[in-house]
Amino acid sequence: MTLANDIYRRCGCRNTEGKQYRALPARPDTEDRERGCPKMPDPKHGTWGFYIAAGTDPRTGKRKQHRKAGFPTEKAARVARNKVAATIDNGTYTAPNKITVEQYLAEWLPRRERTGKGLKPTTVSNYRRYIENDLTGSTVGVVKISELRRDHVQRYVDQLMDDGRGAETIHRIVAVLKTAFKYAVRDGFMGANVANDIDLPTVERKPITVWEVKDLQQFFNEAAKHRLGDLFQLVARTALRRGEVLGLRWGDVDFVEAKLNIKHSRVEVRGVAVEQESVKTDASKSSVELDPAAVDALMRWKIRQDTEREMYGDLWEGVGHVFTMPNGSPLNPSYVTKLFTKLRKAAGTPSLTLHGLRHEHAALMAQAGIDVMIISKRLRHSNIAVTSNFYGHLMPNVSRNAASKVSQLMDAENTDVHTLHTQGQFLGTKNALAETVNDSDKGVQPSPLADLNRRPALYEGAALPLS
Repeated sequence: MTLANDIYRRCGCRNTEGKQYRALPARPDTEDRERGCPKMPDPKHGTWGFYIAAGTDPRTGKRKQHRKAGFPTEKAARVARNKVAATIDNGTYTAPNKITVEQYLAEWLPRRERTGKGLKPTTVSNYRRYIENDLTGSTVGVVKISELRRDHVQRYVDQLMDDGRGAETIHRIVAVLKTAFKYAVRDGFMGANVANDIDLPTVERKPITVWEVKDLQQFFNEAAKHRLGDLFQLVARTALRRGEVLGLRWGDVDFVEAKLNIKHSRVEVRGVAVEQESVKTDASKSSVELDPAAVDALMRWKIRQDTEREMYGDLWEGVGHVFTMPNGSPLNPSYVTKLFTKLRKAAGTPSLTLHGLRHEHAALMAQAGIDVMIISKRLRHSNIAVTSNFYGHLMPNVSRNAASKVSQLMDAENTDVHTLHTQGQFLGTKNALAETVNDSDKGVQPSPLADLNRRPALYEGAALPLS
């Protein structure tokens, strides 16, 4: 329900003091007429308008009032007022305002960062980059947010495509708008999220390229010469993300159960390393099992770090991170990335990023015929579709092994029945051949396809050897 509403008539005439006459209500009393313009008895004098209470402004906390004038008749003003009242009642009201999209985004992001669950530093940094570099000053950014329509956003996306911007970048820019406009709708700045249902370019995901096993072993041999060689061993054997391995604390390592509990992530925002208490997705928070070689790598590193701690004594700066600089201070993400590239080049292996070691781990599981659901759980993806999209082309053996195992089960369960069935066929064929031979004396020639119903070969269900 609206708090207050009314219809009025107003003209531009002024009294003897030079002040504009007050508006005349649609149903004026004597006092209203006396204070109004003397020409108001003429029904054609002035124009009609309305005002209506429209809740509270979430930014200022003040009551909002929607006003509009210039209607030729009382009926026209009343119809317009009722339409606005309906949008207020059903929650789709958009208050007229002069705030542009870029102004709203500049206010929204800091507020979103502070309230609720907030956003991770990396997400805030990415949002800010797209807002400052792409949306501010754009054909969308300069439009008043209350006047923005879906067509504005679509034309902006089309322009980005014409300018040659990448499909992934365009998707991310629109994602920023979708998220921001969700709050704009809630706050009453727009009636609907106009960034929804936009026609976006298709993101063509390139197949993942990985090393051969000999390349991985060659890299390991080179990395072993560096004090942080065990870090890369752990990444390759656990598929940890860069931020996860750098945020790992000794309290997250369970040597008894041979697993890691992923709780922290160390990322870089505008050149500054930042610790996040949460990881990329909820699925990423699960534990990661360690193979014996990974446990050995961690044990070797712990012995080395303990030795360094003793050497530095009171100058030790460690706060519990697993992998650190010699003085115990946490590692900078960009330093580790550059170190990986340096070691890779020294090893003479094909081009690969540090994140490529995670792909390498997944690829080896796929080539070993491990089920995609297990691979997805191992990589801690949010859902199995993500795993399939990335590594589906590397999993031909999974289907082949499944078919072989099904065939093996079918043969095992039906061996006796199959034997009786084929023996019956054989006896029937033998009797038929005997009759045919006996008929040869009568001028009937025996069939050259006497073994047509022979017993089919039984195949052993086994996976094909890995290439």
